[in-house]
Amino acid sequence: MAKGTSAHPGEAPPSALDELLDAERKIAARAAEVAVECQALVTAAHADAATISRDGEAALEREVAGLRAAAADARDAAVRAIDEQAERQARRYRSLAPAELGRFAEVIAARVTGLGGLPGDGGGP
Repeated sequence: MAKGTSAHPGEAPPSALDELLDAERKIAARAAEVAVECQALVTAAHADAATISRDGEAALEREVAGLRAAAADARDAAVRAIDEQAERQARRYRSLAPAELGRFAEVIAARVTGLGGLPGDGGGP
């Protein structure tokens, strides 16, 4: 309704107080609409945050699973390499002549016991 005009012919125009009350009612109605819109935005933000959190957790679980698999593969490869090296050493020791094998046994015994007597160390008995 235009300012200074009445709702019906022959009526007095609304007072300034009536116009102020009408404006306050409109502001209150708009504030209520905005509050509802804000609550909807907050609800949507919470849902988005929950989705992002779940997606992040799933990605982290996949990453950890990949790292565990890589670690298991690396451990298996290391064990295979150690086993292969042990087999090569065993073949080498089996191919030694008895005299060489005896010399190695003396060296190992001297190192384990710390009693010296190693060939070339000058610390024999």
